[in-house]
Amino acid sequence: MLRTLLLIAQLDILGDLGGWFEEVWDQIRSIDVKYLVLGCTLQTIQTVLNGLAWRNILAESYGRERTPARQLVAAYSGGIALNSFLPAQAGTFAYFGMFRVIIVGSAFAGILAAGVVQNLFFGVIGTLNYVFLFLSRPDSESTAEHQITEDGGIKLVFLLLAAILLIVVVRFLWKRYRKVWDDAKAGAVILRTPRLYLTRVLSLQVASYVARMGVNATYMSAFGIPVTIRNIFLIIAANSISSTFAVTPGGVGTQQALASVALRDVAPASTVTAYSLAQQLISMAWNITFGLIMMISTFGWSTTKGMIQESRKEAKQKRSLSDLENEDEPDAAGADAAAGEPS
Repeated sequence: MLRTLLLIAQLDILGDLGGWFEEVWDQIRSIDVKYLVLGCTLQTIQTVLNGLAWRNILAESYGRERTPARQLVAAYSGGIALNSFLPAQAGTFAYFGMFRVIIVGSAFAGILAAGVVQNLFFGVIGTLNYVFLFLSRPDSESTAEHQITEDGGIKLVFLLLAAILLIVVVRFLWKRYRKVWDDAKAGAVILRTPRLYLTRVLSLQVASYVARMGVNATYMSAFGIPVTIRNIFLIIAANSISSTFAVTPGGVGTQQALASVALRDVAPASTVTAYSLAQQLISMAWNITFGLIMMISTFGWSTTKGMIQESRKEAKQKRSLSDLENEDEPDAAGADAAAGEPS
């Protein structure tokens, strides 16, 4: 009898899930073509502008003649395509490797430093996004005041210890990896000329971020979700978190869960899930299509296949070497201490 009741309960649950999935899929299929065209167009603009920003950073480091714009934009587009179906941001390491192959005489540390420069704006705007979301909450002022005053002395001590630890780590890295540091400085050389950074990098990134907001607004409008600055920023924050901690290709599943929580007071869960899933699947499909078109039209099929394989192999080797260095650091630090040098 108990087994029968359990079976009936399971069938009821499966029936509810089946109905929910059917409802979500029906909403996805109901998207008007005009939203698809506009969304993919804005997605393309975002990718190309970010690729051009990358190229301008690297051009100041390694020279314009060694940094062909079309090839670097194609490599970046290919990496974004790989990120669509590979977990843990593997596509990012892949296009780092492709940049390394394209730019003769470049160093991996320099390209990594260029990546830091490329992400400065997005780090700042992401922080401002979270600040805006926090301050726009009801009773945010009283909450912030309470958090600042509560256990203020303990927090100050922790901040001081963190600062001291950071200084020690920087000094250690400076002594052990001075050559890497020199290569890294070469990758960030554009920051020495603020005017160039503002006109050739930041302006493109601001435009790409506006395009990214436009992508979110387009698909939100397609599903009848209110298009407000706060709702757009909520989705951007949810997508950013899911991409950073993605364990599945493209962060599938995580994005939908976070989006449902973020917009729980705005629209029904099934509508938010359908919107998030539709935007993610369409964007992934278009990123893959556009990335392959750019790479094949720029490098040819055989070269594209070889570059992807080579860049993924090099990225894997770099990560393996980094893991080995981390394992060897305690012994190296001990040797420095034995020699009388601070570690």
